Amino acid sequence: MNLKEKLTAGLFNYQGNRNRVDEKGRLLITIESLTQSFPQMRDIRLILIDNESTDGSLQLLIDHPIGEKYVLPRLTIEEGWYPTTRNNFENLRRTLEMTSTPYYWNIENDSFFYNEGGTFIRKAIEVLEGNEDISIVHLRRWSPMDCRDKPGAPQNHCRVSEVRRCSDFYFYVLQTSHGM
Repeated sequence: MNLKEKLTAGLFNYQGNRNRVDEKGRLLITIESLTQSFPQMRDIRLILIDNESTDGSLQLLIDHPIGEKYVLPRLTIEEGWYPTTRNNFENLRRTLEMTSTPYYWNIENDSFFYNEGGTFIRKAIEVLEGNEDISIVHLRRWSPMDCRDKPGAPQNHCRVSEVRRCSDFYFYVLQTSHGM
């Protein structure tokens, strides 16, 4: 499978050195876990967008050895959840205009990735290509804290509608808004 022809990933950043853990900003934690968990990152088109950060995280993106780098102005300069969401949607719109692959992976700058064996990308594409009713694949590792989300768990709030099999693995299908 030629991943460059199948998948584009976009990572958006603004002030990604905030919320430090063990002396590392959230952007560095995301990039390190991403490149360790997904060795295929060099095999896909990666678009890195910064919204004029002033906390050093822009330089971190520029220095990252892979990916196309873009500095784009923020649509809304205020801080907070709503302005951040507006800017992220604008970044998504801009990135999708640059994308010609059939699949797009949106990566948030405060994610931590776990992908034993590096198979998530292959599995995600297999799910999308084998299930016409699925348009979004999300990596989620179930933990004991998530037991209420698992199918059949007593506190399940109907988030999972079914479990399907795809070649050598199972995946959860989340209930859609029209199914609620």
